[in-house]
Amino acid sequence: LDYRIVRPDGEVRAVTEMSEVIAGDPERPTGVMGTIQDVTARQKVEDRLRESEALLQRAQRIAGLCHWIWTRRPEQHHFGVDSGESVWSETTLDIFGVAASGMPAGDSDYINRFVHPDDRARVTSVYGDYHSRLGPVNAFEYRIVRLAGEVRLVRESLESDTGGGVPNSAVGTIQDITEQNRAELALRESAALLLRAQCVAGLCHWSWTRRSDRQGSATDNGTFVWSESAFEI
Repeated sequence: LDYRIVRPDGEVRAVTEMSEVIAGDPERPTGVMGTIQDVTARQKVEDRLRESEALLQRAQRIAGLCHWIWTRRPEQHHFGVDSGESVWSETTLDIFGVAASGMPAGDSDYINRFVHPDDRARVTSVYGDYHSRLGPVNAFEYRIVRLAGEVRLVRESLESDTGGGVPNSAVGTIQDITEQNRAELALRESAALLLRAQCVAGLCHWSWTRRSDRQGSATDNGTFVWSESAFEI
């Protein structure tokens, strides 16, 4: 039984009490022994841990991020795809539309269920690579297909840990970069349209920036950058 006590000086402490019948019938005991343990320090640590986990979940949601932890199954003596199981963070719901409890535990199940068919071979190859060596794997991008059919672009980073000189566990993050990618594409398209419009109009543009080691506003105190359409003029 967990409860709080108030000491004579007013300090509140958390305790755990346990008791056991040592004499008589359990229904009508004639002797009982009990213990009371001060668990205040442990409870404070647990509270801080829960707060840290809540902050981590919030930060991951803001960043469009989730993480997974992979552990090799002890009965598996080879190191490759499906030689272990993954546990996912709660923020998978924001990226995949599926709660952590519904995410696949095995690599093949994940690939077949969520990875875009055209990207499956590449993702399988990367997963096989991280299972066969230690250390980080370069971040890579691929498409996922949510259950409703929506295609999203994600970036995954992962790193395996040693256990007896071989990969025994791994941790990774998956970030939804769909909107970021769309913004970058839109920016490139706008730049291309601007360049085309300038060429059609026989126009170019320039920008000037003063060098940090120079004072004053004379033109030779800075650097000019010209648009590509200057070539036409």
